[in-house]
Amino acid sequence: MMSSLDVLVKGSAPEDMKIMEKTCVDSVKRKLLLKKGIYPYEYMDSFERFAETKLPAKEEFFSKFAGKEISDKECTHAKKVWAEFGCKTLSLDAKQWLYGQKCI
Repeated sequence: MMSSLDVLVKGSAPEDMKIMEKTCVDSVKRKLLLKKGIYPYEYMDSFERFAETKLPAKEEFFSKFAGKEISDKECTHAKKVWAEFGCKTLSLDAKQWLYGQKCI
C-alpha cells in the first residue's frame, strides 16, 4: 500500500465502503470505525493488559515511533468508540480495532 489506511479512507466516498456498510449496519458505529483508530500500542506490553476494564490515561497513548501523545480530539474519539461499542475490557477494544481495519 502506497498510502496509509487513514488517507485511503478519507479519499473514498461512503458508497465505496460496501463491505463496511454490509457488516456494520449501524451508521453511528460505522462512522466511528471509518475514522483513524487510536490504540495504545506500547502500553499493551503484556497479556494482562487485555483484561483491564478502562481505557488507559491519555499519557499512555504516547508513541515512541511518532514521538508524540495523542491529541485531545483523538482521546475523545477513543472514548466515544469505547462507549458506543460497549467495550468492557481492552481485549474487546483490540478486537473492535481489528474488526474496523478488516472491514475497510
